[in-house]
Amino acid sequence: MTTAQQDSTICLTLPADYQELPLIRHVIRQTLPPLSRDQESRYLGAVTEMVVNAMESMTATTLRPSITLTIQLHPQPTVIIEDHGPGTDSSEHRPAKYGNLGQGLIIAKAAVPDLSISSTADGTIVRLPYPVPNQASS
Repeated sequence: MTTAQQDSTICLTLPADYQELPLIRHVIRQTLPPLSRDQESRYLGAVTEMVVNAMESMTATTLRPSITLTIQLHPQPTVIIEDHGPGTDSSEHRPAKYGNLGQGLIIAKAAVPDLSISSTADGTIVRLPYPVPNQASS
């Protein structure tokens, strides 16, 4: 990471605790450009789904679980969620045909179509590109 890139990011390491969700949403709202209510709701809903997934993967495997939230400001604003859980099988990134499995990911991808996931045995990184405010739908 270059110095310019470091100056263009905010990085938080937080306990994998649901009580951190309001803080995460607040930091995103205060850091990134405003969106329409509808678009903000969809985007923050997708972030919440992905943070909860990261927290759940961590709490099952780590004594003192934490996640890392990075807000990249330039060149394109992006929220990056990273955990150090066991990773996921790429087949799990496809929608489940039965039951509730995978519904959060389906919802998140519907809200943020360019969402990307990379996963290894060392953890998972989810990137959620932020919508351009003047292209935000109502």
